[in-house]
Amino acid sequence: MPRARDVLQDGARLYSTEERGSSMALRIFGSRFLAYMDDYVATLRYESETRLTITVLEGADAGHRETVEIAMVELRPGLFFNTWRERGGTVIAQIADFPNGVVRAVVVPTGESAVIRSGTLRLLDAGRAGD
Repeated sequence: MPRARDVLQDGARLYSTEERGSSMALRIFGSRFLAYMDDYVATLRYESETRLTITVLEGADAGHRETVEIAMVELRPGLFFNTWRERGGTVIAQIADFPNGVVRAVVVPTGESAVIRSGTLRLLDAGRAGD
């Protein structure tokens, strides 16, 4: 099985050149993405506009899997702000720029200071239309 960092190099593109600029070409919901931020690597599956499944592959919480309720808003085509609270109380606010493969997050663990993470976002499995 390839390491998560290796998949980043060969991950599928979210858009083809012809599709860029068409929000219909962006299939976030039902798709699974690889987020690589510093020492944290996770898959993110956007189940819907209100549900996200996170599976941590590398980092302090490796092996953790959770489905969370999210609030999500599209800031411009392909650029989304979303936020959620994990079971343990950690709050995450995230900007995901899907066309450019960039993710930024502010992570606030319960009772701790905020941590800012930056990294890459790559499509692993595309959702089907209607998912």
